Amino acid sequence: MINLLVSTLQRTALCCLLTLPALELRAANPTNAPEPGLHQIEPGMFALGQVRIDKARRAVSFPAQVCLREGTVEYVIVHKAGKTHESVLSTEVEPQQIHVALLLLGVKAANTNLFHADVSIPPPGQTVTIGISWKTGEQETRRRIEDLILDRETKKPLTAGPWVYNGSHIFEKSFVAQRDGSIVSIRIDPDALVNNPRPGREKDDRFSVNPDALPPKDTVVQITIQLEPARAVEKTS
Repeated sequence: MINLLVSTLQRTALCCLLTLPALELRAANPTNAPEPGLHQIEPGMFALGQVRIDKARRAVSFPAQVCLREGTVEYVIVHKAGKTHESVLSTEVEPQQIHVALLLLGVKAANTNLFHADVSIPPPGQTVTIGISWKTGEQETRRRIEDLILDRETKKPLTAGPWVYNGSHIFEKSFVAQRDGSIVSIRIDPDALVNNPRPGREKDDRFSVNPDALPPKDTVVQITIQLEPARAVEKTS
């Protein structure tokens, strides 16, 4: 049963999200039909619109497409109605759906916009790993999303490692990640669902696209966010 996935606390959080006023991003695209509700598609696998929830792997996946292949970026993934001019990837999937899916898996989100002023202290939340995959003919390519981003100071891709699922927050009865379309941020953004814990995230011009790690523009890719055990992220030096 789906309810077995959700604790009382999680059900309360889901209720708050699902009963918010009209969704801003959907309101911007009024021709979009409502997404189907949560349902099981096979044992241990559930669907929420285009989001897939894998209970055994503690992972959610959803489609996106390549948005930018060059230039400075502040996001890895945004909604198609969000800041696509600053993001490597965009998706039709709503941030609220991704958040609900991860709540069902028990993510320990911080749900706050209060990040520490000392940037050596990572954002609050639970660590996650994020992967990307796509097919070229019959051949599948799999990467971590860190590979997609170049650090202009080190002249290398981002260091491999976890991201932090802070879970955005609610402001004036609005789920802010849903309002802004911000999903995975490289630069500090408490309004996004996921933040980068690496050094330099306070700088808005430090990171750029790594074209060598990406397929052509508009290629459809699959994103997978997998929960890691809840633990504190180490302080950076």
